[in-house]
Amino acid sequence: EYVFYVVNDKTNLNVRQGPGTQYAILEEIPFGAVVRHPWEGAYGAPLPQNGWVPIEETGSDGQQGRIGWVYKELLTEVQRYVVPNLDQKPLPAVVRANDSNLRDGASSRCGYITTFQAGTKAEIYASAQGWYYLFIPSLQRFGWMYGEYLTKQ
Repeated sequence: EYVFYVVNDKTNLNVRQGPGTQYAILEEIPFGAVVRHPWEGAYGAPLPQNGWVPIEETGSDGQQGRIGWVYKELLTEVQRYVVPNLDQKPLPAVVRANDSNLRDGASSRCGYITTFQAGTKAEIYASAQGWYYLFIPSLQRFGWMYGEYLTKQ
């Protein structure tokens, strides 16, 4: 399970190497940005410590999965979802609306990956609150799309 938070601090939020201000700053995240926290030790993620939570971040090299730490009081929870089982057989679907966005989380506040046109084939692996976690074979990409833009086959 993952928890998505939005940065509610009016200044940039420092992402640190460890759980405290004594650790080096890895990067700054702006007000309104969405960050992803692996749920309470799931999947080998570190547990929160002294009001600090680990987040998965995307490094400047574009690689996701690096762990950084932020102070939880500067975040507001916006979404929770269970990580899908990719070993299960997916449900076939087709994008039914032009300019449908694929996102990195199950919320319109989550990062934008790319846009698709009607007729694009997809494979659904999970759902959360009206959103679908899917795979787009033509791009070899996973992401989230709002259910109103998909037709299950």
